[in-house]
Amino acid sequence: MINFFQNDMSVGGSDTGNLSRDAYVNFLKDVRLKYGENIRIFCVAGNMSLSSSTAWKQAITDAVNIFKTDTDHTAVETLFFPFKATGGHLRISEQQATADALVPAIKTRMGW
Repeated sequence: MINFFQNDMSVGGSDTGNLSRDAYVNFLKDVRLKYGENIRIFCVAGNMSLSSSTAWKQAITDAVNIFKTDTDHTAVETLFFPFKATGGHLRISEQQATADALVPAIKTRMGW
């Protein structure tokens, strides 16, 4: 699971275009090269401020689609969590809500 762009956005990053998208595509290629062609990759947008941004979620989706086209690697997908709408990092209850969404999604997609 790779959670991308949250810190880019939180420090005032506004590049949701080619620069961020291309960096993400290259990172996914590096991950696949390091861990092998059979790796399953989950690209997520966490539930902090990033998940409230349609533009950032679209940048992640675009990067995944480009990666799939460039590599024919289909075992990569996106998962976006609902925006938590509270300040700061996740509280324990918010971490649990994220896990409650993530675990079933992974089990379903992995066929477990």
